[in-house]
Amino acid sequence: LSEKKFLLNEEAVAVNKYFVSFETAYFSDGI
Repeated sequence: LSEKKFLLNEEAVAVNKYFVSFETAYFSDGI
């Protein structure tokens, strides 16, 4: 159970980083 929770956490972090980098690149291009 804790292993599954850890994997889901890792996935959430990866998705979060992806969107943050995408947002940063988008705003950098906008400016």
